[in-house]
Amino acid sequence: MTVQGAYVHEVTTRKVDDLVRALGIEGISQTELSWICAGLDERAEALWNRPLTGEYPYVGLDATGVKVREGGAGG
Repeated sequence: MTVQGAYVHEVTTRKVDDLVRALGIEGISQTELSWICAGLDERAEALWNRPLTGEYPYVGLDATGVKVREGGAGG
């Protein structure tokens, strides 16, 4: 799971290898990393390509932050 999480967050192969070594594992090659994450790619593709039928309610939000001063100090 740690390797897949790093993959999702676009961590470099070298940093993933460092992470794996820190966990006490000898290391991981780019091929092994690709193999481990292939299942994740398949699951993501299935999610994105699933048929959407029915109604999907949603709420759209928009906001603007305005910096104000309180008591003469910036905040």
